[in-house]
Amino acid sequence: MPSAAPVAGAYLTLTNSGAAPDTLTGGSTPIADRIEVHQMTMGDGIGRMRPLPEGVEIAAGAKVELAPGGIHLMLINPSQQLIEGNSFKATLQFARAGSVEVEFLVQRNVSAETGNGTEHEGHGYDEIGGVRYFDDAIGYKLQSDAE
Repeated sequence: MPSAAPVAGAYLTLTNSGAAPDTLTGGSTPIADRIEVHQMTMGDGIGRMRPLPEGVEIAAGAKVELAPGGIHLMLINPSQQLIEGNSFKATLQFARAGSVEVEFLVQRNVSAETGNGTEHEGHGYDEIGGVRYFDDAIGYKLQSDAE
């Protein structure tokens, strides 16, 4: 069996239904060292990937899509190969809401579905390791107004 890629992208839509903004700062999962928030930008025809240690803010009443080619989650050093159709649990960390449990479903070639196939070139990205939040059609409802 091939070894796991050093990174894998994770994508989801966050909806903050609370009355105050909140910030996704990262997370954890048993299948990787950690989950970081990253951003892909293009400049002069060159794609650049950088971590966002401050995370991504979700304004009150707003949606933020974490997707290929933009802001997304990065699984650092997955401990296993991600196999299409499998799912895994993760904990996302928010500044106000705290720890939130989610489940991801591994999908093949998520970047091709969005028309962006270049996001992780040169990063050892495992194409089958693209993941989406398990209930992507609904989106995660962030209740950030709870103390």
